[in-house]
Amino acid sequence: MSPAGLGRFLARRLGIGAVLVVGITLIAFILTHLVPADPATANLGQSALGDPAIVKAFYHEYGLDKPVPQQYVIYLWKLLHGNLGMSEQSHRAVATDLGQYVPATMELALFAIVISVIVGVGLGVLAAVRRGHPVDGGLRVFSLLGVSMPTFWVALFVFYLFFFRLGWLPSGGRLSPGLVAPARVTGLYTVDALLNGQWPLFVNALRHLVMPGAVLGIFTVGTVLRFTRASVLEVINNDYVRAARAKGLSEWTVIRRHVMRPALLPIATVASLAFGSLLSGTVLVENIFSWPGIGEYAYLSAINLDLPAIMGVSIVVAIIYILINLLVDLLYSVLDPRIELR
Repeated sequence: MSPAGLGRFLARRLGIGAVLVVGITLIAFILTHLVPADPATANLGQSALGDPAIVKAFYHEYGLDKPVPQQYVIYLWKLLHGNLGMSEQSHRAVATDLGQYVPATMELALFAIVISVIVGVGLGVLAAVRRGHPVDGGLRVFSLLGVSMPTFWVALFVFYLFFFRLGWLPSGGRLSPGLVAPARVTGLYTVDALLNGQWPLFVNALRHLVMPGAVLGIFTVGTVLRFTRASVLEVINNDYVRAARAKGLSEWTVIRRHVMRPALLPIATVASLAFGSLLSGTVLVENIFSWPGIGEYAYLSAINLDLPAIMGVSIVVAIIYILINLLVDLLYSVLDPRIELR
């Protein structure tokens, strides 16, 4: 595709994405206001609730004393200027809170998805090549267990085994107590530690990633494994694959050169959706392992009826999914030049 065509495609998709984000804000705004609860009750203490002046000031501070349609218009106007509002629980700008919590979840999700794709694709190819063998059956059972076991149960089991019983891994958090976070560059402690040459800190941050990352990765490994196996089986018996074998190429060369590239299209779709789910669905894992990410922030926002924070999390998750879908569409054109971006 020409640079002009690519530019038009990106402009069109980003424009559609902006409309989708506005739609998400409307849905989130309506749903949060339909909840039969009072934000003042959730955020003010009992003594403060007994003082009508304090309650009135709280409503005025966060604009809750205005009609709902007017509140939404004001919110959109602030959003256009990059203002996500003030959090009712932390009393800080929501953008500041998200800047602190999103990198933590991003680091955890990236670790989980990289491990999941490497392990899932490798095992999926092995299962497809060994179709009908005991290895294939065992891997299919493993994938079924991975997608079936409740995440909270796996998290508690891993925590009990590797921290409480064996003591191999730290209990939770992003760093051990007493350690100072590396100078912020990306917000990802492992990456920032490497960029600053702090190898002991990198190792410590990586050890803290292992348990929550493994728990999140178990489900994703099972999903990627199943899709990889099915995708490879669709390709592996095509005529051009048989022709490659007839030329005397080794089975590994045939798989690597002639099977994997066409098989990667559905795998890329599944991996991208799994990555979006990891970013937006880590509430239980982050709470169990005391991981200060967006999942924990969303949970605290929900139980405290922190409307600006809930809206901010909804917007971030929507933008993440939109960008992931855009990147996958671009990746399609790289993996298969026959696909045109329109």
